[in-house]
Amino acid sequence: MYEVRHILFGLLCLLSITAQAQPAGNVFAHFTEEKGLACDQVQGFCQDAQGYIWIATLCGLQRYDGYRFFTYRQDLHNPDALQTDYVSTVFEDSKRRLWVGTGSESAYLLDRSTGKFYSFNAHCTNKNNLTTGVIKFVEDGRGDIWMLDKTGLLKLNNDTHQFENVNALLGMTGAARPVVLERDPQGNLWLISAAGLTCYDIREHRCYDKAHNPSGLQVFNLRQPVTGLLFDDDRGAWLSTEDTATLYRFDFRENKMQTYPLEVHSNVVNVFGKDHKGHILVSASNEGLIIFDEVSGTFSRMPLDNNDPYGLHGETGNFVNVHTLTDREGNVWLGTDNGIDVLNFRKRYFYYYGTASSDPTEGLLQTPADKDIYVASYSTHGGILRLDSNLRVKKKYFFAKPEDLRNQLWCLYRDENGRIWAPNQDRTIGVLDPSTGRLSIQADSVLKGCIHTLQRDGQGNVWIGHWSKGLLRIDPYTHRSQAFSRPTANLSGPVKNVTTFYLDGDSVIWAGTISQGFLRFDRRKEVFTDAFLFDQKNNASISSNTVTQVLPYNRDTLLLATWGGIDIFDKKTKTFRSLTVKGLTSTYVQALALDRQGRLWASCINGFFRIDVHTGETTAYDAGDGIMYSSFEYRPFLQLADGRFMVAATKGFMVFHPDSIGREEAPPDVTITRFAVYDRGMDIDTFVDHSRPLVLTYLDNNLNIEFSALQYSTPGKMRYYYQLQGVDKGWVTAGKDQTARYNQLESGHYVFMVKCVDRNGVASRGVTLLPIYIVPPFWRTWWFFTGLALLAMAAVFGVARWIDNRKKEKEMLRLTYDRKIAVMEMNTLRAQMNPHFLFNSLNSINTFILKNDQENASDYLTKFSRLVRLILDNSRTEWVTLDNELRALELYIELETLRFDKPFAYAIHVDPAVDRTHVVVPPLIIQPYVENAIWHGLLHRKRAGGRIVIDVWRNGEALMIKIADNGVGRAAAARLESKRDSPYKSHGMKITAERLAVVNEVYKVNAAVSVEDASESGTEVLLTIQYRTHAGINS
Repeated sequence: MYEVRHILFGLLCLLSITAQAQPAGNVFAHFTEEKGLACDQVQGFCQDAQGYIWIATLCGLQRYDGYRFFTYRQDLHNPDALQTDYVSTVFEDSKRRLWVGTGSESAYLLDRSTGKFYSFNAHCTNKNNLTTGVIKFVEDGRGDIWMLDKTGLLKLNNDTHQFENVNALLGMTGAARPVVLERDPQGNLWLISAAGLTCYDIREHRCYDKAHNPSGLQVFNLRQPVTGLLFDDDRGAWLSTEDTATLYRFDFRENKMQTYPLEVHSNVVNVFGKDHKGHILVSASNEGLIIFDEVSGTFSRMPLDNNDPYGLHGETGNFVNVHTLTDREGNVWLGTDNGIDVLNFRKRYFYYYGTASSDPTEGLLQTPADKDIYVASYSTHGGILRLDSNLRVKKKYFFAKPEDLRNQLWCLYRDENGRIWAPNQDRTIGVLDPSTGRLSIQADSVLKGCIHTLQRDGQGNVWIGHWSKGLLRIDPYTHRSQAFSRPTANLSGPVKNVTTFYLDGDSVIWAGTISQGFLRFDRRKEVFTDAFLFDQKNNASISSNTVTQVLPYNRDTLLLATWGGIDIFDKKTKTFRSLTVKGLTSTYVQALALDRQGRLWASCINGFFRIDVHTGETTAYDAGDGIMYSSFEYRPFLQLADGRFMVAATKGFMVFHPDSIGREEAPPDVTITRFAVYDRGMDIDTFVDHSRPLVLTYLDNNLNIEFSALQYSTPGKMRYYYQLQGVDKGWVTAGKDQTARYNQLESGHYVFMVKCVDRNGVASRGVTLLPIYIVPPFWRTWWFFTGLALLAMAAVFGVARWIDNRKKEKEMLRLTYDRKIAVMEMNTLRAQMNPHFLFNSLNSINTFILKNDQENASDYLTKFSRLVRLILDNSRTEWVTLDNELRALELYIELETLRFDKPFAYAIHVDPAVDRTHVVVPPLIIQPYVENAIWHGLLHRKRAGGRIVIDVWRNGEALMIKIADNGVGRAAAARLESKRDSPYKSHGMKITAERLAVVNEVYKVNAAVSVEDASESGTEVLLTIQYRTHAGINS
């Protein structure tokens, strides 16, 4: 009976440890209502082009950024909101439009920049096209949008922006009305209905099914109703059918159907998705998830286990309608009525060998020849597990009957003969000969007790760290054991509980203990010489009196794992420095290891970390990386021949390769997920995308900026850094809420910058920038200050102008006064000329009377009266037309010919370019020069034939008037005048000259006169005056 029990126990233990030697299943992350889901009933997913995950639930539409959920809910009083919380599907098309379907009413388009929903039912113009319960949206190969709802298939009319029912057009009425809609890689539509499978070719605009199958495709010939359809990347279609535990794959190239029977306990299966590697995902109602690897042709299973925090959750018996999404990182999202499970097949760094019921691992070693690995468990049914280098179980060794303390092992040690020592809880040592498999027990009164660790030095001595006897040595020649436990002066009792030690050359051993600090043992003197204890008052003391591992760092430095953190010990100065570690969540450090790149790895009572010794930067790893249980034993890491590390844990052991960790792509650039002013959200996507500034008023100066890398493999483990140029002097480390807050910002230009670094130190490629401009109040704007300056300048200018105007007014008064005086002078001169002219004319009339020449006297008097009237008319204005001036001149010349003894001729020539009716001149400006030519030139001419010629023309801006006579000339006239003894002297020329001077002063007409002798005889007078017209005078 005993033997049977022993054999059964061995078989059970072998089965148990064999299961333990298999790596633990994939780790699922879970999202439920407790973690932010609107509700656990998930109806669908999509990831948009920006990276957000959109989730359709029975309680609204949600957007997830890796840290926060944002929920869109119904608002019956807002026509731009959802009119129901029952969201059945969500889809983004190639034009980045987000389509939202509801299970009870309309289809919607969400404008993500405004948060407004466009309801197609609300804008529907044909009641036959109203939507009733949207099932799915699909975009075909030509970019057209199709929608499946409870009434059948509808297509979006891009011209009317209306969905139109196409059931009748495609012949899908009655039993042929579709209930499932999919798209193949060529962009064609596939539909499942009660009548079977249908394909709609978008190029031929034809439907193919069982009844219309000209190519004889076997895919249409399945006998069982099709329940699920999925297309792979190799011209294949996967199908599941009703009431059969069978998976089908149809090859379009070979027109061949292949069958894959599934060994499940339920006939309800459904093919529903694929991961980033093309693995086919199948749900089995009673069992969970089935994954088919096309490359190996094998199935693997992930059973439902709602009790496992890292297992697949779901409702047993109803795990069929699973909604799936494979995001851009390779995460597979599974949505059920139990929430969301997320799995990443490729983000697997650590392989955990153990379960919740596994035993602690206390010893690890690898034999150099065959590379076999030996694992010791701290359990009465533990013993030694032998694995090959691929961690496959080869054999299990037990030292005694069931529940015997000799199977409960403390550590493992390989001696010089290749035998494996296994100290046990029975205080003896089990010995295994791997070559023969022979087991034996050694009992030594000196060694009796719990042994923590064993090491052999260069002389062959075996040194032992003992629970109760301190440090022991076994002589390689005599095989005698000797204990060393005499304390140093600062220890209150004998040395015990030596958990770890380091053989430092042939003279010193550095030993770590539980509760007795860190010890130095002199091998030559065979005594403990120093005990380093924690001293609260001494910052250079050790951090804890419990030391679990001593690890050499370089010739002068040791790294110590303590229950107070990690210490750096300087052997020369015998001082300690605590390694400042950022992010080490557990100070109970159990073991340390340095990899080939010099990175430090630390296992703790509650956590596993990678540490940069120089900077103290820490990376934490957890269940998301494959570490199912993060509690570890104080046993050294075992580095395998291929570079992998094995780590002893409280529930089995863990294996990882340090070189494979950290080889990741740069994380995505950070997305600003929300921008709020006084908690009032604003849309900023447009500004971020185009780097245009976000303009705020000076009152909107309290800002909350939320951000995320939209990364879902290791959410919460990304480090974010932000900076607001103009406020922050450098990069600011963001808190766990991934939010930057700024209060009471001054007006001006700012640039908000944010970036991220993953836990392996890889930074995002770019820095996200958001320019912000806070408009200053008007009283602090440049234009306000400019306005004030201009106003001040205007005031100064106004005062100066007023003063200047006053001066000008005074000057104008003076000028007006002077002008009035000049006008009076001119009028006086004119008045002088008029009597002079009258005097000469009356003399002529008197001469005719004395001569009794009545006819000439009458004619003269008539012309004289006309001339006087014309002179009177012209003298009333300062300017007269050239025509009036010349008519008066003609009358005057005719009067002079009547009274002149010697007849003379005259001619007046006016250039046609001069308009004599519009050109103006001062009155009587020519007459004095004509009078002077008659009485001082022609009068003294001895012969008849006297002549006066008056020419008028325009030269540029000047009016030219020339008076030419053929008289005696100026010199002869002067001689003759000097001989005359007459009291009368002509004042016409003098008066005219004075008038010209006054006209120039008042009117600025540049009037001038020149007198020259003619070439033969006579005189030429050239009068120049500015060319003016009526318009010029008026202006």
